Amino acid sequence: MTALTVPARLAENAGIRAVPWRRMAWVTWRQHRLAQLGGMAALLGALAVYVWTVGLGLHHAYAAATACHPASSIACSVLVGR
Repeated sequence: MTALTVPARLAENAGIRAVPWRRMAWVTWRQHRLAQLGGMAALLGALAVYVWTVGLGLHHAYAAATACHPASSIACSVLVGR
């Protein structure tokens, strides 16, 4: 079975219309819903707090290891080994 297609005709006075941003924003908001956006924001916020706390601990451990002198002492090797 075949079908014939006819190209669409453009009206003579068809101009470029402005994009209805408010309506598009409303449709986008309705599609993504508040709960999904809020859940993703909470998940990313929790991940950011976790990475921040782990990074802060690593920063302090690295600073303590590099400040230890003399590097060959038993106290420095215990500090770096823990």
